[in-house]
Amino acid sequence: AMDGPASLRKLPEQQRRRLDASLPSNADRKFPSQQFTPGCPFMHRFEQEIMEASAEILPRLPVTGGILLPRPHAMPNITVSGSSTSGEGETKIFQQIQRNASQCRSHGIIAGDSDTFLYAIGAAIPRTHIISPPWDNSMAFLFNADAMALALLRE
Repeated sequence: AMDGPASLRKLPEQQRRRLDASLPSNADRKFPSQQFTPGCPFMHRFEQEIMEASAEILPRLPVTGGILLPRPHAMPNITVSGSSTSGEGETKIFQQIQRNASQCRSHGIIAGDSDTFLYAIGAAIPRTHIISPPWDNSMAFLFNADAMALALLRE
């Protein structure tokens, strides 16, 4: 899920962030973050690439059990919510999971944003896991929201 258009309440904050990102002190970035704005041509291309990659990957996912697919074998569902749909990406992810919670044995999210981890704990949806992609050649991180919620309750 990608962030959609901001609400009027958040527009000034987004404008400030975009302005800060465009300052010369941020010129060493490899890719200008302003391009990740709903409505920009880049976002339309990015969304299309994600949808095409999802359609290509889904039929090729292994069906032998293990981490990706629990037994009994079940094909995963991939949902893409683009930048033209309003709402923050994290909110859209968890709304979709809640809609499908009774139909799914587990939920996997690939995200690196700390808000996603907080949503996972707060939503209390069983068997929710987050894979944080590796940054700077480090290892990926697997987060089990159930285990974290239990640990917090013990505190």
